[in-house]
Amino acid sequence: MSKRRKKKLEMLSRVGEAKEKLIVAVDKSDGYAAIVAIPASSLDTVYNKFRWVEHFKDVEGKEKYIKKFLKKWPNNKQFLLFYWVYMKVGYKFWKDLDVLGNNAIEIIVDDDLYKSVKKRYPKVNVVCEGRLSKEDKLDKKRRKLINIADNLANLARRGETVE
Repeated sequence: MSKRRKKKLEMLSRVGEAKEKLIVAVDKSDGYAAIVAIPASSLDTVYNKFRWVEHFKDVEGKEKYIKKFLKKWPNNKQFLLFYWVYMKVGYKFWKDLDVLGNNAIEIIVDDDLYKSVKKRYPKVNVVCEGRLSKEDKLDKKRRKLINIADNLANLARRGETVE
């Protein structure tokens, strides 16, 4: 078993052991996709620890930002229960999302995947990224989580690996 596969299985087993519901963020960028999951009670902590994360599309000086992200990532990733990047939205993506979605209270999702996710998880609160308010405090925290997934997908698309 590869080292990456082992790490992914360890993260998924932590999800199974979690005693509370999750908040899951899903982003898609030019075919690549990323999933990030946290315990619902840690949304404030994740927001504070990742305050420096920006929406990748809005970043000026992307190379400098990527260096900053890669430098800060190792100290902050511990606050995420699960994070993974996929080369495409395919079988493995949906299989992992099913594990997470069945334990989720909320899924924040990229506009491109909203209808598919909403249909697949009718009992979960599915929130579309494009409908998040920039003023609402809860939506700011949700946006931070989807921005983490967005950054992971965009870094993968650019050939960067994040462990």
